[in-house]
Amino acid sequence: MEISRCGLYCSQCKDFVYDRDFDGIYNGEALKNSEIISMLQEPGQKRPRYAKWYAGNKEAAAIKAGTRLKACQGLRGLRNMGATCFMNVILQCFIHNPLLRGYFLSDQHSSKRCEVKGECMGCEMDQLFTQFYSGAKTPYGPCSFLHTMWMSSSDLAGYAQQDAHEFFISALNQIHAKSPSAKLHHCNCVIHKTFAGVLQSDVTCGNCSNVTSAFDPILDISLDLRPTKRSKSGVNKIRGLNDERNDGPNSLADCLDRYTHPEKLGTNEYNCSKCGKTGQDATKQLSMKVIPPVLSFQLKRFEHSMGASKIETKIKFPTQLDMTQYTASARKLKKSKLAALQKFNGSSNSESGSPSTPSSTSSASSLNPSLDPIPTYIYNLFAVINHQGKMDTGHYTAFAKHRGEWFSLDDHKVSLASQKEVLDSKAYMLFYVKQNLDYDFVNANKD
Repeated sequence: MEISRCGLYCSQCKDFVYDRDFDGIYNGEALKNSEIISMLQEPGQKRPRYAKWYAGNKEAAAIKAGTRLKACQGLRGLRNMGATCFMNVILQCFIHNPLLRGYFLSDQHSSKRCEVKGECMGCEMDQLFTQFYSGAKTPYGPCSFLHTMWMSSSDLAGYAQQDAHEFFISALNQIHAKSPSAKLHHCNCVIHKTFAGVLQSDVTCGNCSNVTSAFDPILDISLDLRPTKRSKSGVNKIRGLNDERNDGPNSLADCLDRYTHPEKLGTNEYNCSKCGKTGQDATKQLSMKVIPPVLSFQLKRFEHSMGASKIETKIKFPTQLDMTQYTASARKLKKSKLAALQKFNGSSNSESGSPSTPSSTSSASSLNPSLDPIPTYIYNLFAVINHQGKMDTGHYTAFAKHRGEWFSLDDHKVSLASQKEVLDSKAYMLFYVKQNLDYDFVNANKD
């Protein structure tokens, strides 16, 4: 066995080979290790893990006999119907979203059985997946989808160039609105199961240290691109999977640092409910209370403050993203570790009568408040949207991962791409999916 990638090598064939039993054992052990690491790093979390299903010999034979895999299924170009590249890139990202694909290909929303009266975006999505998995190779024109969006969102109607991110948010809202299970709160529609998270905002009073928390639902995260000087001490350096090549003043990690960094509020912006004082200093910090299965990032390249302009700065981003540092639960754990470290150092110094001793130094190192990656918060990149040209006359293209390979998607043109091309592109939107999905017992029982 090759250790770094766990590949099985046959000395007789002199090549790496696939073995069903070995693959099952490896995947089972990898899942167990992820659960153990998550439980140790988040001891208070009672999160049931998602377990993959592997077909036995009988099931595998039945699947092989009853199905036929077509080479181009799920991979198809989209016709540009007059400055509709903004829509085409979003539809391609929907098609290659693993959760949306699983939902619509399993007929959980069927256009033939839908009871929604009028224009239904869920039915349009069902038709879109049907077209992409029909085996047809010619480019597809999503006229019906465009017409339904025009009827549902009047601000998007017409042949003018639109912003891809605005179309993305509008499409999500329309699919949610026409879903049979749509609710105002705790919605179980496919959009909220896939994209919905909860952002936590903590405001700390500078006078009494009282913390007031507010929670806001989100479907995506918009990040500023303006770089700031990083501290020389390296305290804010992101550890783990966001390695040094993707760290720095022009990286996704740096954008997330700034997004979640504590900021001072103005003297008239906060009134403390505990000490009752007004006009005192306070700090505000954002973190992720609930992190969604699919993370969508918009990198804010377009500015409208001093006239319309576009930021062309290249932002480095990883293929595998560690969100541990930005979650509320992980930050709470980090604070408790830091408090334990300070308490330990205080007791050690008072007992020894000296600043530090060899024994205290070695023990304190085990209480390092930094956080290692938690498997639950590891995400894999599966789609990237790019914008070339000026703000009003530019063109949108996309990259998407399909069956382990990257493809360049430029309207009707579909071509194989390398990972280097993807990572070297000037991204406008990024899509990541959780590496380990949590199993939803509540909704599974309802279904």
